[in-house]
Amino acid sequence: VDLVLDGSDNFETRFAVADACVRGQRPLVYGAITGFSAHLFLQPAGGEPCLRCLFEAPPTDAMSCADAGVLPGATTMVGGLMAQAAIGTILKSWSLPWGSLQVGELRQFRWRQIDLQPRSDCQCTSEPT
Repeated sequence: VDLVLDGSDNFETRFAVADACVRGQRPLVYGAITGFSAHLFLQPAGGEPCLRCLFEAPPTDAMSCADAGVLPGATTMVGGLMAQAAIGTILKSWSLPWGSLQVGELRQFRWRQIDLQPRSDCQCTSEPT
């Protein structure tokens, strides 16, 4: 496996996949949509930073797609960005912002990039046992 793509709809699965990618030294591209918000996270192989550098544990108060709904067309857009990241990774054709979280406010057509830093107390920065 050269790359993992995750489009799961819950944080428990997302964290399990991200943790497995850290342990397996595999890059991860995850995309998520809830309501009018979109997220695209590019976790480098081995983490540093990983999803747990952003959230220590799965949020307990996150709304589900069933509760918040999903903006029509948003899944196609985020899926397309995930595919673009996968193609760029496999072909090594262009540079990607690994370690960043892309956050989209889809009603306003606004995107911002949050460049994450590894947390010193995170499992991705710990020495393997």
